Amino acid sequence: MHTLLSTLAMLALLLFSSPAMAIYKCESDGKTTYSDVPCGAGMREIDADAPPPDAEAQRRAQQEKAALQRMEATRSRQQAADEKERQRALKKRQARQKQCSELALRLKWAREDAEQTYGRSRDKALRNARRAEERYDLRCTPS
Repeated sequence: MHTLLSTLAMLALLLFSSPAMAIYKCESDGKTTYSDVPCGAGMREIDADAPPPDAEAQRRAQQEKAALQRMEATRSRQQAADEKERQRALKKRQARQKQCSELALRLKWAREDAEQTYGRSRDKALRNARRAEERYDLRCTPS
């Protein structure tokens, strides 16, 4: 265990203590060379961090930017369509809940009417209550 820790510590020291070396990019007679020493006489030093102006790279960047904008527009349209569908489904659900509440209330009233009637009227009231219950079951009971 001690050996493993010392090995890891040694490795960490080696990785973090390595000196940063400068790299020079030089151009002479249209030829580009890379070196760890500064450019000599007759050579022009080029900033190695800045990429050369490349028309093809710029064109590609513009195409990618346009493609990104198209994708964002498509995503935005899809989100709007999804939101519209969600709102439609919510309204449909609310309408169904309202209809079921009304049917439940009618069923309750029909049962109350059946309990308070006698004779032939009672048979009719019971039939109306049974039909109200069937309507409620048909529209409000999940299949």
